[in-house]
Amino acid sequence: MTKKIIWFVVTSLLVSCAKKRNREIKNTLLSNFVEITENENKGIDEVLDFYQANCEYFIGFSSSNTEDSKKYFKLKMSNSEKLYLLEEELEIPASNIAYRFYKNLENERSNYDEIQTVFITRDGNEESYVFNRETLDFIHKKATLVNTILDSMKLKEYDFLKSTLSTRSYGEHKGRLIKDFKKMDSMYGEISNYSPLGYKVYRTKSDLKILHISGFALRGRQNHALSFYVDFESDKDEILKIQGEL
Repeated sequence: MTKKIIWFVVTSLLVSCAKKRNREIKNTLLSNFVEITENENKGIDEVLDFYQANCEYFIGFSSSNTEDSKKYFKLKMSNSEKLYLLEEELEIPASNIAYRFYKNLENERSNYDEIQTVFITRDGNEESYVFNRETLDFIHKKATLVNTILDSMKLKEYDFLKSTLSTRSYGEHKGRLIKDFKKMDSMYGEISNYSPLGYKVYRTKSDLKILHISGFALRGRQNHALSFYVDFESDKDEILKIQGEL
């Protein structure tokens, strides 16, 4: 997939929220004759508003074995032109769908061990992804940190951003990154909003477990991709790397 197509998809996603969402199809497994909560419905609405897709939801258990069974909430997505264009890397929107649903939950979070995302591709195949509660809770914590950083950047309070940068990654060069962001404010306009597009957990060659938060920064004159990298196995409010790309 070319970068041009990716940015077209991203731009389409960012402007689609004001449109009327497609119909929502509601299903449950036979073992779960329960109504979903208001928060769960809000989560589904947020996903549908963002991707303009059809959605079936299921509540069930991953195994009939009680000891090994995990309770899940599954979101099955179909008929989305935006998702069709992202079929070469569905893990990213899959994580975005799972987290956008999960972050709307409150007490309901403890009801599920997993949030599952299933895509019906353009050719009718199913692609499935599973995100456990531990991963989603960590994403939520770090997404909250990123939102705080971006709020401070909107106010040009760059000292907070500087305080969150990892010394092991940036050393004495934290000030240089701040200067780069100030230059971007001048060239491309101030940041007005940030839209997360997805999350990916991976291990580096040095066995460091990383959470990559990818998103899109909206500016006054030129929007651009903006990613944050954090240590998945650390509770510190620390950013290992920030990367922007036009």
